[in-house]
Amino acid sequence: MLTEAISFGCGPNASFEDFADTARSTMEFIAGLETLTEPEASSLVNHLWRHYMAKKPSKPKQPEKVEKKSKKEEAPKPAEAPPEKPAETKAEPKKIDLDKPAVKRAIEGGQVLLKAGKTKAEAAWTIYQKLMDEDKDVIVAAFVKGASLTEKGALTYWYNCKRKAAKEAPAK
Repeated sequence: MLTEAISFGCGPNASFEDFADTARSTMEFIAGLETLTEPEASSLVNHLWRHYMAKKPSKPKQPEKVEKKSKKEEAPKPAEAPPEKPAETKAEPKKIDLDKPAVKRAIEGGQVLLKAGKTKAEAAWTIYQKLMDEDKDVIVAAFVKGASLTEKGALTYWYNCKRKAAKEAPAK
């Protein structure tokens, strides 16, 4: 299924480089895969590439020869310019105020836990508990600063903490 999603993203006749770029960017958004080491990610991309190539229909041999003969007979066509891509516009990043006292305390609490040898997950959970009522972007930014997470890792931890909080809420 992952191969099909990547194939959809890069097209049916993608080069290995295009396929690998699409695969790696897709893996960054899948919980658990964003933490793969470089060798693990390369191995997964190679595996997916083999699966992708195995599913591609093979080209028939006979019609290809006929095409070559007919191409020789035709006059060469002038090279077409590739279609211009529209300029990508990036949205302005949202300004996040990490100077609020509650946010500062949560970040400091996460940093203290990390210094005490606790895991990033424990630090993130502590931060989440203190900032549950804040906006998702504020919590994710606090995870980056207070639990030493990457932007994408922080988003994954935010989803995990949200699910954990939802499970614990009915129990209380």
